[in-house]
Amino acid sequence: MGQEGVVVSGGYTPEGPAGAASGIANDSSAPGVTVADALARLFARDAHVHTQAAPAKRWTVTHNLGRMPAITVIDVDGHEVIGDLAYDSVNQVTLLFSMAVSGVAYCS
Repeated sequence: MGQEGVVVSGGYTPEGPAGAASGIANDSSAPGVTVADALARLFARDAHVHTQAAPAKRWTVTHNLGRMPAITVIDVDGHEVIGDLAYDSVNQVTLLFSMAVSGVAYCS
């Protein structure tokens, strides 16, 4: 079941933002911290995941990242969807779909 939604190329991977591991493994200020832990903290600080449980044609995502992040939307069937987006501010984006969609928006 293909649905249209919003996608702006992003650098998200399941481990965190793409390229985030650079230099983290040798961080002497955080002894005993694994790369996975460091990536999880980096992703939590530099990205936001918005879950839209109820299908809607319009999603308002408040991410509080202080910038206009890349947005990737994945529907409940696991498909990346394409549509329109509008950055309302450096902390909020509105995603517009041609049909009601539920899923997850990754802001990175």
